[in-house]
Amino acid sequence: MKSFIDFVKTLYKYTKNKLILSIGISVFSSFMSGVGILMLIPLLSFAGIIDGMDNHGTSLWGIRSFFEAMPQALGLTLILILYMGLIICEAILKREITILNSQITQGFARSLRSNLYEKAVRANWMCLMENKKTDLTNMFTVEIARITGGVIYLLNIVSQIIVSLVHISIALYVSFPVTLSVLTCGILFFFYMNSTVRESKVLGSSLHKINQELFSQITEQLYGIKEVKSFGIEDNQINKFEKTNKSLENTIIDFTRLQSKPTFYYKTGAAAIVSICFFCAIVIFKVDAMALLIILYIFSRLWPIFSSFQGNLQNIFVILPSFKKLKDLEQTFNKADEYENRNDFDTSIKPIKIKKHVKFNNVSFKYNNTSSNYILKNLSFEIPALSITAIVGRSGAGKSTTADILIELLRPTSGSITVDGNEINESNIHSWRKSIGYVPQDAFILNDTIRENLLRFNCKCQ
Repeated sequence: MKSFIDFVKTLYKYTKNKLILSIGISVFSSFMSGVGILMLIPLLSFAGIIDGMDNHGTSLWGIRSFFEAMPQALGLTLILILYMGLIICEAILKREITILNSQITQGFARSLRSNLYEKAVRANWMCLMENKKTDLTNMFTVEIARITGGVIYLLNIVSQIIVSLVHISIALYVSFPVTLSVLTCGILFFFYMNSTVRESKVLGSSLHKINQELFSQITEQLYGIKEVKSFGIEDNQINKFEKTNKSLENTIIDFTRLQSKPTFYYKTGAAAIVSICFFCAIVIFKVDAMALLIILYIFSRLWPIFSSFQGNLQNIFVILPSFKKLKDLEQTFNKADEYENRNDFDTSIKPIKIKKHVKFNNVSFKYNNTSSNYILKNLSFEIPALSITAIVGRSGAGKSTTADILIELLRPTSGSITVDGNEINESNIHSWRKSIGYVPQDAFILNDTIRENLLRFNCKCQ
């Protein structure tokens, strides 16, 4: 439930005004729908369907008698114009809600992606190394898209609650005991099916993990396709991929099976409940035929909403594990923020001028602070300015790690790095990086022109 509340709060934070407007339009649209239902009463009267029925003294008689007091042609024309106007207004409002909800969902998705990307870029290199790139890519593409789908389900639930309240109010006005009986049955059905919501959350967690694994396998196998072919292990990789793909298929089928469960029970239950209520309404409560007809019409529209409400709730709980993982990632990146909540990435940072030398002073480094295995131990050397210095050594000796420490992608476990006697630390780390040109072992080259590749890392160049 905590994840659900966090999801609602996050959505409200990013789409406050539009969300309120969407709910407001839904309320007005539901009101128009309710008035449209009441307009059926004089229409049925003019059509002769309810002629001869004893409706005197009922709550609906006033609506019928008001229109019957007019000349038939005038009354019928007025009713049809009003009814058509209500339907047109309701259609316009629904169109506006559809467009507005699209703006809400897409804006929310953009906000989530932008926010996560900024936090990832601001995080230190060690933090980024600890998170698989394929998992991050999966979050940016697949998982955030699924979270955005949850917004649609939430908006549907809000709309369904509003529509239900309007329809229930009209039904209670028409016949309180019959409506109360049907509502009681609906609530009992909801609590009976509540176990499917918990199952949805478990399936959602499984779906998130399988998506991560599938995305990881696709990316890694395509990047390593040369090695796969050179070792002749195509069949092994295909079988491994097929196993993960099959798990995804089974999980989605299980969810579909779970999702269809409420629809099945609500439909079969509806037939029994309507039959019982129809019998009780006529034999026990002595409800007049016109009121009963209106109630049946209302609940023929209301009962599918109960089923849809349960389905939407299941869909929301399926995406909650993905949303929780997103918030955990954001929290991890926040703790590893290199910029100390500053927004000035470039404009206020000036490079450090190197005049004499760069020195490593007893630098030691290990990836895990609890481990006793050091990658570098008490390393000290000097790099003179305006000269070429080569660092040589066997594979795995720590040359790349030394380069990462030099540009402060990695912070020394102990010791220090100085430039002309001034220590490089968190206060001047970004100024120091602006003084360095770096070409990694695995060069990062854009699939673009040479100009675009040069401008990517020197944006001020003309």
